[in-house]
Amino acid sequence: KHNEFPFESCNVQFKTCDPGTYQVMIRTLAWQWEADSIAARTLLAVMAPFISATELLGVWGEISRNEFLHGRTYSHIVKSSFDDPEVALKEILEVKESMWRAHTVSRIMGQTYQISHKYALGLIEKDDPIIYDTIFLFVVALWCLEGVQFASSFGVTFIVAENGDFVPIGRTVQKICQDELVIHVATCRKILEIELQTPRGIQTYLRLRDTVKTIIDEVRDTELAWNQNLLS
Repeated sequence: KHNEFPFESCNVQFKTCDPGTYQVMIRTLAWQWEADSIAARTLLAVMAPFISATELLGVWGEISRNEFLHGRTYSHIVKSSFDDPEVALKEILEVKESMWRAHTVSRIMGQTYQISHKYALGLIEKDDPIIYDTIFLFVVALWCLEGVQFASSFGVTFIVAENGDFVPIGRTVQKICQDELVIHVATCRKILEIELQTPRGIQTYLRLRDTVKTIIDEVRDTELAWNQNLLS
């Protein structure tokens, strides 16, 4: 549930904690909230035109439901942790660096969204290689988002909770982390494993290997730079 834990103690802590801890939490919540909201709006809308297996449709539907619940949970945290949530929301939205962290994944999601809808409208032929290439890179990017960027972000939250601050938020993020790693990351990994057992998947990977490496490198470098700045 989005309101499974009470956050009243966090309201007090946001008023009394040291400025460094305050900034770490605000910036981390800003990114987690934004990234989960993007995923909730995008995943099923992008993937649905390409899915013929009802089982896989069910998996993507479950992941989208998870992301919607996660976004709603972050919203509830903010509403419960501040006397004036509108002021807090304004402050969160002003953290432009947090939004920049998602630039690689957002770019690929945007490209995939366009291809998906063109395909659904019949503007792209079913056998056009751009379709498979786009979806392949989309799953790679989503895997990086869930398995690298979210994992990195959760680690920051857990550091703060381990120090005894914002423990209800830490407990909530533990449950969100479980969804991301046990369901979302595992799904992306399994899809790629299956596709890399097919001639088309192998040929696509070999052709796009440099692009895949660029995606992974960009995400890794972004996280290293972000955390070095955040934890300073």
